Amino acid sequence: MRSNNRRRSLRLRLADRARDDRGVALVEFAIILPAFLLILLGVMDFGKVFNYWQSATQAASTGARAAAVDRWPTSCSAGDPPAPTSPCTLQAWVRSQLKTRELYDDAHVCVRFPDTGGATATGNRIQVLVQVPYGIPLVNAFAKGAAVRLKSSATMRIEVDSNSTIGTPVAIDPADNIGSCT
Repeated sequence: MRSNNRRRSLRLRLADRARDDRGVALVEFAIILPAFLLILLGVMDFGKVFNYWQSATQAASTGARAAAVDRWPTSCSAGDPPAPTSPCTLQAWVRSQLKTRELYDDAHVCVRFPDTGGATATGNRIQVLVQVPYGIPLVNAFAKGAAVRLKSSATMRIEVDSNSTIGTPVAIDPADNIGSCT
């Protein structure tokens, strides 16, 4: 009789423990936390990539406009701390428009003249491409150093011929192309 009471009381205690839900919230939180942090860090990385792409697009657009009207500063300051460079080529000036050191240091700026024959003639197109490699920390943790190449470009029609004698234009020519534009 005594062993039956013991078994019964043991069963009751086990049943009570099974119904006890203290600590369940902590276990659920521990399960959900890694997924939540992964999503949160992913959103933050995406925001940074989008900001850098927008900055590169703005620099390309500003550079294309400066080249179209054939006017940009003859000296430019860039880097961290800003160091003046003179003479300031179109590529150097476009790079100086990228405000963060991470963008400025790794940026590749290319100027292309898509139209053939008299490339810098009024009415022809000029294209400025800005490429910035960016390693996304969350992706790098899994892909061992994979980098995303942020590419931006802007194309405008040349409004002022650099060979013109009006004003003091800064000459642009196909030799301004540095490296490949791929």
